[in-house]
Amino acid sequence: MDPNAQSQALVATPYQGPRFYSFTDAGKMAGGQSLATLWRRVADGTLATVKIGRRTVITTESLHAWLDACARGEWKSPDKFVLAKPKAIKLAPAKPQAPPAAPSAKHRAPKPRAAKRGRG
Repeated sequence: MDPNAQSQALVATPYQGPRFYSFTDAGKMAGGQSLATLWRRVADGTLATVKIGRRTVITTESLHAWLDACARGEWKSPDKFVLAKPKAIKLAPAKPQAPPAAPSAKHRAPKPRAAKRGRG
């Protein structure tokens, strides 16, 4: 291969930066956004993530698209997460309970014994 053609191939494909960002780096790029904010954006579909081994990383395209939309004022935060309404629980009517029975003599606490006097 011609050395000149090889240098042209290198010029034709310049380094374009990272394809993914860690959550820490993405937060720094987004002006100090917290990890919780980034995870909320992942949950609402604004940011795309990729799993690499055990790590979850944010794609560069989705991060830049979000930051550009924020800079243009086009991106609005979705409403706060609404918790599901609890299901109504029907309670059975309370049954009247009989008063507790008096303990039998066999199960009563023993009476305190008088202290024995020592010689002295």
